[in-house]
Amino acid sequence: MKYAFCGILLFQLAFLRCTYAQEKKQGKIFTLKGDTIDGKIFDWNHENNPDTIVFVRHRDKKVQKFAPSAISAALLEGSAYFISAKVKVDMFYSTKRKPLETYERADKAVVRDVFMRVLLIGDLSLYVYAD
Repeated sequence: MKYAFCGILLFQLAFLRCTYAQEKKQGKIFTLKGDTIDGKIFDWNHENNPDTIVFVRHRDKKVQKFAPSAISAALLEGSAYFISAKVKVDMFYSTKRKPLETYERADKAVVRDVFMRVLLIGDLSLYVYAD
């Protein structure tokens, strides 16, 4: 009986996490032409920056996925602001290495279109990218 209760509790917690991860928040998409589209953005709830942003327009309830190259920015009201940017991503630290193995450092950077989280806007702006 104790194991059944624990199993049910774990299932409920997993279900709540999944439904929370599917939550949509008020947001805006800023197009490359400078237009602003109001709607709802699926909240991704993870530490890494999103690869795509899933957006539902208020006007026609159409679901759209935007890559970083398709829009200039996205705003989740009261939560986060992301801009699209081309950045040089160092792939050296992304590769799996064996412990205690030595490597010669080679330039393993690639240019990618990414969404960067805006932390601070001002004379000197601060952005963060984690993949």
